[in-house]
Formats: sequence, structure tokens, C-alpha cells
Amino acid sequence: MKRKKLPNNKHNGLSIYCSKSKCDRHFSWTHVNEKQEDGSFVKKEPHCGITNKKLSSCRFYEKHKFITRIHIPGTYKGRKSKTLDASNYVEAVVEAIEFENEFKKEFKVSSTPTEFVSKRCFLINAQARYIEVLSNINVPDHKKKVRSKDYISEEKSRLKEFNEALVKNGVNKRMILIDRITDHHVGIYHTSILKGRENKNRTYNNKVASLKRFFNWAIKYYKLKIVNPFDEVNKRAEVIRKDTITGEEYKRLLAIISPERGIAIVGLKDKQRKQRYKLYLKDGIELALHTGGRREEIVVLKWNMIKSIKGELSYIEMSNLKVERQLGEGFNENVALKIIPITRSLLKLLYRMGYEKYKDSD
Repeated sequence: MKRKKLPNNKHNGLSIYCSKSKCDRHFSWTHVNEKQEDGSFVKKEPHCGITNKKLSSCRFYEKHKFITRIHIPGTYKGRKSKTLDASNYVEAVVEAIEFENEFKKEFKVSSTPTEFVSKRCFLINAQARYIEVLSNINVPDHKKKVRSKDYISEEKSRLKEFNEALVKNGVNKRMILIDRITDHHVGIYHTSILKGRENKNRTYNNKVASLKRFFNWAIKYYKLKIVNPFDEVNKRAEVIRKDTITGEEYKRLLAIISPERGIAIVGLKDKQRKQRYKLYLKDGIELALHTGGRREEIVVLKWNMIKSIKGELSYIEMSNLKVERQLGEGFNENVALKIIPITRSLLKLLYRMGYEKYKDSD
């Protein structure tokens, strides 16, 4: 049996593995001609893991095997490897290419990048993948959910804020493993939220909730055998004050809505006048009051959503957009519509807005 060698410009991923129990080393190269200062070349070799002598003098060369390794897409250091039967480099390349083609075919047909997970999961890599999942990137269709850009941006900024707090306290955000995050790191974030800022308790709770969601996802996605480090963070008391206005105040609010009062100055350096007044603004505010609908539900109302019973206007059928988003596309076809009764005051508003002219239209 001849010694196995690798050329300088070898096939990517190919190496030689010594299966001798006391050696157990991989050699990605077997020799290189190193240029000296005088212009001459000296042959350089890696060393045997047992004798510490040059690889070419290893007594256990019969234990040497060609091995090929392929990086698993979607992972940090995940690899799939195969020990080859080849006795020389040319045969090894042929086997390696066959293995690569089989892997690519299998990967494309039966797998997605999200299914391959590295055993060593770094915090920053997990965060990047989490934001991708929220954005439905490389997510199977049946798991996709509709999330607003504002929501994703908010989650991203809170993860960034957590990282910045760690960095300020000497933690390398790029090197720490996600399963090494402890109460110590949670405490750092807790202090950073409260110190030197006027964050209210509700803001604190929202920020902690974002981190808790991320770690719950990571534990499930990476199959980590750890407890969520944010589980024991207690919610801070929130005092929610809901002020109401009188009917008279409400009328005065509508009365001051005008083009003259709708001018706003925007921009820090290049200040510009913007007209914020819209013809539909008063109608929108009144519809919100009389229907109780969410803002996004109000702006998509159509005249043909108004339903009659025995010739009299009775109710408005309104889509429940919040529930539809939560269920996701493909699972939200049968969400019950919100039924808004048409009261006497709402009836007057609809006629004032032009019901007779626009009824049953889109």
C-alpha cells in the first residue's frame, strides 16, 4: 500500500484522516514547498500525531484514509462527512464528487436549510436566523406567518440592544454560545434598560418579552436542553390610565380639524411645510367612535359591507384582521366576521357621508 498524498491545489473539502486511536488527526495538506529569503524552496510537512515526526515518515500510513467534508447550508459550522474507499487521490476525487452530488440532490429534495442545525450555536447567528424566520425567509409555507415590518424592526432593535449591553460589559457577542447565556447576562440587560433611561414599566416588560420570545424560539429550533434565561424575570407593575373625553370635548375636537390647522413643519435641517389635513379625517374619527373598529379595519370599510334586514340598515360586516394575521395565510379563510350594529347615530353618519349615492358599491 502506497502512502496517500494531496496535491497543493487539492479538491475542496478533501483531506486525509489517520484512524490510529492515539493520532486521530485530519491532514488537509501533506506537503508544501516554502520559499526562503534566498529564493530557494524547502519542503514542509505536517507532523504525525503520535511520533511528532514528518507525516511522510509515519509508520501507520496504512491507517490513513481519504475523507471528504461538506458544509451544511444554513449552519455556522455544520458539516457532513464521508470516509472514502479510494487508495489514491484521483479515485478519492471521483468518490468525493459523487458524494457531493448525492448530498446536493438529497438536500434539495427532502430538506430545507432550516432543518440543518449546528451543535454549536452562537448567539449572533441564532439572532440572525430568528429575524429571517420572522420575515418568512427559508420558512416552509405551512409555517409562514404575516408580521408587520414595524414588528420585525422592533424585535430586531431589542436583540441589538441586548447585544450592545453585553458588549459594554466585556462580553464578545460574536463568540458567546446561546446556551451559555445565564442570569448574569440577563442581569446586565435588566440594568441597561433601567439605568439612565426613562423607560416606563410597560416598555421594560415589552423589551424583556421580546428576548423571552427569541429564546423560546431558539430552544425549540436548535433543540437546546436549557431553560429560558428570561423565564424568571418578573413583570414590572403597569399602571394603565385610560382617560375619556366628554361628548362636548369630542365635538370640539372635530370642529378644529381643518386645512388651516393641518399644516405641520417637518425635518430637522431642511424644514418643510406639510399638509396633514385629509377630507376623510373627520369621517374616519367618527366611524372609529361608532363602530369600535381598529384603525386598519376602518380604512378598508366599503359601502357594500352594510347589510339590511327587511329593508332597513341593520349591521356592518367587518373583517377581523387581527385574528386573520395571527392564523396566517391559508388558515384564515373561515375567520368569523365582526358584526357592527348600526345604531341611530351611526345611521345618521352613514347618510351624511353619502349612503344613498354609494350604497352597495365597492
